[in-house]
Amino acid sequence: MKQSLKDRLELFKEKGYHLKGDDIITPKGRVINNTVVVYSEHGKKVAGVTFSILKEYLLTGEIVKTKTGPKTTITKDKLNARNKRVKERIERKTDVVDTKPKPEIKPKQTYYIDDTEMIYHIILSKGLGKITPKLQDMFILISTNLTYKFSYRFPEDRLDCINEGILQLYTNRTGFDEHKYKKALPYMTEICKRGQVRCFNTLRPRDIQTIPIDGTYY
Repeated sequence: MKQSLKDRLELFKEKGYHLKGDDIITPKGRVINNTVVVYSEHGKKVAGVTFSILKEYLLTGEIVKTKTGPKTTITKDKLNARNKRVKERIERKTDVVDTKPKPEIKPKQTYYIDDTEMIYHIILSKGLGKITPKLQDMFILISTNLTYKFSYRFPEDRLDCINEGILQLYTNRTGFDEHKYKKALPYMTEICKRGQVRCFNTLRPRDIQTIPIDGTYY
């Protein structure tokens, strides 16, 4: 059953709460200046009153209630108007155009041969002891594409250079160290190019202009 305010005040008085100047002193001698709460032996809340009401009751024996302002109620129209303002603020934030330039995303560079796939077939060929058909097709493609970088006086020279490039790739395929090099395509392209250059200079040794071996692909 809920206690009345007077019953709670009387309980404080019975417990031994008293005034000393402007302070309220508890039965244990503690000074309090805020909401007063008395607990039972089992820790259950028994009574609670504000400091000003208890002080006045201990001083005069009268109950002085504090004045409280009128309760504010929100009507339906005010609530709708507030929701409308909130919605408008959200819309204004979303309508703001971000003028900060976004960084350009460069497309990933692709090659005519998948480097990861080439490394896989090189390692597989080492384990099998023979070249795989897929790696053989890659060697043919590398050697054929390289011949388009040079000019040939006779069509037969181009075919000889293609064959020499394939032969060099086949012979030196086991020299690729997958732990040392991250990419196989530049490594194999350089081997093929050097083989084609040597072949071309051997076929036309008396030509004034020969293909020099310079540059590197890795």
